[in-house]
Amino acid sequence: MYAASSSGVTWGAAEADHVAEIARLVPKNALVVGERANDLLMSVPLRTATTFPTAGDPTPVLDAARALNAQTPLYALLPMNPQNLNYRKILAQNRHRLVKVKSFRLPSFRDGKPEDVWLCRVLGDEAEKPSGD
Repeated sequence: MYAASSSGVTWGAAEADHVAEIARLVPKNALVVGERANDLLMSVPLRTATTFPTAGDPTPVLDAARALNAQTPLYALLPMNPQNLNYRKILAQNRHRLVKVKSFRLPSFRDGKPEDVWLCRVLGDEAEKPSGD
């Protein structure tokens, strides 16, 4: 069964399997950020935030989430395409470090063709340890 998301991209059975796997990998108290987080994860009980457009900087939203509750695990869904520089901007910031948890092949928001999307744990500093990754 296929269903259209609010972005206009059609999701199918493989994407549903990816969503179920993400729900197993991400703790229930986590916040998942990324331009496709809301669309992809709307059917599971995870908190999401669309924090940035393509090539935008997610750092202000990540900083605000940490300021509200430093114990909230942060995750990011990041398309690995040349037009999307989000992961590079996070890596360039001293306050955030990405740890790849899993990669998925999902339809691109640009043209619907499959692209790699990484689920990453966003760590705030070197002392913070990933849990369950």
